Amino acid sequence: MKILFFCQYYPPESNAPAVRTSELSERWVAAGHDATVLTAFPHHPTGVIPPEYAGRVFLRETRNGVKVVRTYVYVAPNKGVIRRSLSYLSWMMSAIFFGVTRVGKPDVIVATTPQF
Repeated sequence: MKILFFCQYYPPESNAPAVRTSELSERWVAAGHDATVLTAFPHHPTGVIPPEYAGRVFLRETRNGVKVVRTYVYVAPNKGVIRRSLSYLSWMMSAIFFGVTRVGKPDVIVATTPQF
């Protein structure tokens, strides 16, 4: 089964949504499924993208058997409602316009979002 998981956060970030998404996806892969995560570039909680990811708007990688598709995000530190809301909105738009067309056709779509 092809599973697509939408989540703005994914390792190397270590917040709850990233951990939950990676653990579920890795278990699906271990069970023989094809798991893809559509996510943003890591930036939480500092609002800084690590050097190995900086300057990109799109990236495909594989982490522990999970296909990871990263798309653009407006980065903002973990403070302030307006800038964080813009960050969420920017990732949502880039995931829709750039990511969805590059993940193939899944059998199942799972989505999660962090709390505001």
